[in-house]
Amino acid sequence: MLSNNDRQLIKECGQEYLMEIVLDSQTIKEQTSFLEHLKLCSFIKKLTYEDVVKLTITEAVTDFESKFRKFLKYSFAAIAGASFFGLAPPISMFALYIYRKLNDGCEKKCYANIPFSSKRKICKYQCQLDIARKITDDLRSDIGRCDEFRNPDKCEKKLRKEYMKWAQRVQQLQVKLRQTNLSAQKDNRPEFKGAARRAEGMIKSLKLHPSEILKFITEDKKLRESISFRKHLLLYETFKEEVKKKTLK
Repeated sequence: MLSNNDRQLIKECGQEYLMEIVLDSQTIKEQTSFLEHLKLCSFIKKLTYEDVVKLTITEAVTDFESKFRKFLKYSFAAIAGASFFGLAPPISMFALYIYRKLNDGCEKKCYANIPFSSKRKICKYQCQLDIARKITDDLRSDIGRCDEFRNPDKCEKKLRKEYMKWAQRVQQLQVKLRQTNLSAQKDNRPEFKGAARRAEGMIKSLKLHPSEILKFITEDKKLRESISFRKHLLLYETFKEEVKKKTLK
């Protein structure tokens, strides 16, 4: 049986895995309205552990739990290339679990051993970077092992895709760590900050209440077709925050 901490971690990793699919799916974008797409994101955030296992791995939660600890001993190539009859987690969810599991232990040491918040932040980013590098190195190394398994082409395709994602994460963490060391990072969300500035400029130029613009953002079909759902969602969240500010005044 798994501990409650493991179940919680698997749930969070599964939610993140499903959210990535929903955020980037062109099919979902084309077949739903913005508000329907938004509800799907909300639905994923409310999933239970059992829901996540059923949606991402298998309908048999007990079967999955009985074998999960064995999966932790396997390589990424084994998870991607071997046949586990639906019991193994998707490779991206499995990699994220390993990362989160290792990172939680590393960050706890940062909080236990470092009294100053600024140094803790540096320690935290160093943990994330070191572990992301390990995941990246392991994925790259395992690509060469795909020939050992039943479907080597499928295995290699999965691992290469995952490797590119983690290599990008390493680059992002390198930037964050560098900025933190220089005490120059004031906002970890520059894209959001830029969207907020553009939103504020739009409000002033159109002379509309944010709630009116929010309605336009959620209902205009041309806007939905012209930008990705991620950018659309960012715009929606920005104006939603502006509406909240106006309401509180």
